[in-house]
Amino acid sequence: MKEPHRTADNIADIDSASGSTKANGSASLNFSEGELGQIQKILFGKQLLENNNRLSSLSAETEEKLRHICSNFDAQLDSLNKRLDSSLKDLKQQIEQAEHAFATTQTQLSKEFSKNKQQLVTQLSTTSNKADKQQQKLQADLVSYQNELKHSLELTRAELLERMDHAVNELKSGKLDQGALSRLLGNMAKELSADTDYKEESIVEPSAHDS
Repeated sequence: MKEPHRTADNIADIDSASGSTKANGSASLNFSEGELGQIQKILFGKQLLENNNRLSSLSAETEEKLRHICSNFDAQLDSLNKRLDSSLKDLKQQIEQAEHAFATTQTQLSKEFSKNKQQLVTQLSTTSNKADKQQQKLQADLVSYQNELKHSLELTRAELLERMDHAVNELKSGKLDQGALSRLLGNMAKELSADTDYKEESIVEPSAHDS
């Protein structure tokens, strides 16, 4: 007598659970109509109810985990986007700074090159002018020494000719013998040689001093 009563209670519980499951929108327990449905409820109702509850719990747990994963994924994606934006911003700033530094360096190098070029041109011009003046001075000194040497040679030649004429006249008049004439010519040759050597030294020494 107790067993049917318990079975009836089980059937009532299954019916109540099935109605509650339908109300909650979960999967419902489907049994046949009539006595066959009652037998199905007696034999499989409890197991089906447990399975249905487990599936419902697993489905809810899975949905919660999916929501958590999606939430974490969105947060990580937002964080990654922010880090990427920050990195791109920093990289852009570094590129701009590098371009500015390059432009500044290029400008400084251009100014230094122009300055050094101008200084070099000025130095070359000054050196060239000094060299031209030095060359002109050397040429003028050389012409002056040549003129002085020429004038000195002309004076010496005139003096020698005069002395030779005087010696020839004395020789003709018998006042000068051949020995005296020989000594006179030797002295004149020495004087001419000494005078020539002196003029050559006068030309060389000023040139060495100017250089």
